[in-house]
Amino acid sequence: MTLGSPVEEVVDGRDAMLAVGMNGRPLPFDHGFPVRMLVPGPYGYVSACKRIEDIELTTFDAYASYWVKRDWAREAPVKTQSRIDTPKPFARPEAGTVMVAGVARAQHRGIDKVEVRVDDGPWREATLAAEDSRDTWRQ
Repeated sequence: MTLGSPVEEVVDGRDAMLAVGMNGRPLPFDHGFPVRMLVPGPYGYVSACKRIEDIELTTFDAYASYWVKRDWAREAPVKTQSRIDTPKPFARPEAGTVMVAGVARAQHRGIDKVEVRVDDGPWREATLAAEDSRDTWRQ
């Protein structure tokens, strides 16, 4: 497999890395031993490669990786996403106050606000957990 990541995204301050270890130990084979590339922001076929054999620096436009040759998006930014984890889909909560919780992410942009509404009711601003980084899911 080959992939191509824009150099600008690797050096623009996001937590891009070549990982050789995990939790104080060598990187396990299932996670990409001996070295794995991770660049937050684009989908994995552009930014996350297990078991790197070599790296070539070229212009982004001059290189077509495995999936790009198959008409997948060249840059493939992860779109803003959110989901509700509780209550579960099709749950029938009791009448009264019901806690609604979930996660949202907008990689490299972060999540500053989430609003929730039930049926045709008013939009209500959710209480957000502390932000770990701009590149992680936010509860």
